Amino acid sequence: MVCYKCTQMQTIKGPVMLPILPLKTVLVPDMVLTVQLEDERYKALLKRCMDHEGELAVVFCSDYNNELASLRQMGCKARIEKCEGIEGGVMEVKLLGLHRFSFSETLPKLNIHYAADVQYIFDVLDIEDTDPLLKKVFELYQSYMENLVRFDPEMMPDICMTSIKSNDSLALLKHLSLSVEKRQEGLEILSVRERFSFILSCLRLELEMLSFVSSTESAMPRSVNVLN
Repeated sequence: MVCYKCTQMQTIKGPVMLPILPLKTVLVPDMVLTVQLEDERYKALLKRCMDHEGELAVVFCSDYNNELASLRQMGCKARIEKCEGIEGGVMEVKLLGLHRFSFSETLPKLNIHYAADVQYIFDVLDIEDTDPLLKKVFELYQSYMENLVRFDPEMMPDICMTSIKSNDSLALLKHLSLSVEKRQEGLEILSVRERFSFILSCLRLELEMLSFVSSTESAMPRSVNVLN
């Protein structure tokens, strides 16, 4: 019988509050994300963060017109790596994902929302490197990348994974071309085994979609240029 390091969700009390940057995208730990902001509230937030520790909370928000109601309860603490103004009063910021966290309430402050009662989240380590599930995931991942480069090379990640270990499940989330909803779903899974199973199902769906699109495009008649 395998004895794992933890058998339930581990949490560590974080800061009392974290300023929330709501985005229609999902940040995962160790992922670098560049976004452009026009909202004066969040441009001011970035300036305040840069004057202090340079850290904030990136939380998936599906509706900017209804921010508070559409915020998810788990996000990723981020560090501002670079922040500069560009044309048209837009601010461009590069963020590095640090730690997953959950929060149970929000508090209004300085015209934005702060995550309160923050808990840092750690995975349930319930799988080993030798588990057959990881081999299945890696085989499908390789097939996915081979099909993706044929379909659209621009969708390929900068670096492809050459192996998959038990601690790579979050890294896989940033490598795959998933919808933001699917990436958020994977972020919220606490069991590493369950996340790998989730990724396996996502890979199968992605491969089916790529195969369908490729077969549809190949079946379309080619246009013929007629010279007069």
